[in-house]
Amino acid sequence: MTQLSIKRVFSKEEMLSYSEILRNSIYAKSKLLQFAAINSFDDAHLVFALFVFKHNIPLAQLGVYNNPELIYNNQKVLAIGNFECIYSDDISDLLFTEVERYAKEIGCIYIIGPMNGSTWSNYRFIVQGDEKVFFTETFHPGRYNTLFLNAGFTSIAKYISARDVTLNCNKAEIESTKNKFIEKGVTFRNMRLEKFDEELKKIYHFTIQSFKNNFLYTPITYETFYQKYFGIKGFINSSYVLLSEYKGELAGLIFCIEDIYNTEQKSLIIKTLARLNIRELAGLGTLLGDMIIQKAAEDGFSSVIHAFMHEQNVSAKISEDKSGEVFRRYALYAKSIK
Repeated sequence: MTQLSIKRVFSKEEMLSYSEILRNSIYAKSKLLQFAAINSFDDAHLVFALFVFKHNIPLAQLGVYNNPELIYNNQKVLAIGNFECIYSDDISDLLFTEVERYAKEIGCIYIIGPMNGSTWSNYRFIVQGDEKVFFTETFHPGRYNTLFLNAGFTSIAKYISARDVTLNCNKAEIESTKNKFIEKGVTFRNMRLEKFDEELKKIYHFTIQSFKNNFLYTPITYETFYQKYFGIKGFINSSYVLLSEYKGELAGLIFCIEDIYNTEQKSLIIKTLARLNIRELAGLGTLLGDMIIQKAAEDGFSSVIHAFMHEQNVSAKISEDKSGEVFRRYALYAKSIK
């Protein structure tokens, strides 16, 4: 292993060049290269990327992110993401050893990964489920979990995606519940794509308020938020983005997008489901979920995916209540370097 070398890369152009070579090598025999390649380096909080080489050929990579607001167990955290590696503990250990050295230099107690800087970006590994990914989901070989575990990382959070193929809904009950909210002053409408910028500002302020108590939450600038959504604007169908307003402000949201990777049947992905934590709005999230399932059934969808739910979140309970069958599990890892 003496021929191996490790390098800190600061140039985004170099990162992308080395990364393309590495991914083409790792996924050469897989149809999933296009999905694996989605996991690009994020600009926010990226310090540098690490690459392991042998004869100038990249064998492993990870991005090193220093998000000053990322806290775990009341301690400063260094995030590592964009992990790709030829399956070898010796090679991955070179990455982890170098990362630990840097974490100690800047006073971080924990390393968390995979996470591209924050929970607003790509994070988590798939730990269970077939290789057929859905739109917005990034594929990772299952062996990456083993490399993290062998390096002393432990799971600190688990997530699931569930699929509802029944699309059962009681139209009369949905209408009755909706009318009760309307009587309280709640309104319902679809996202207005012709006013994309205006709508996105409302969604931004709503989501940062709704998510602020989520595990490992850190704030995000509107500019970064805008770029993330602008990148998928062409795939957004306003029929599947429902907004509820109450007392002049956005109070509930369900954001869905069609699974364009599924060429066999129509499938709708629920990306975001949230409401303000106000007593008068209890049950609004369930109603929005029911309304979108009804719409999906009417429009000929075969399934609805409840994506990336923390196992302990309310959304996971809603999915279970709506006959969602778990088909994918994910894990996020951390390591103490005291």
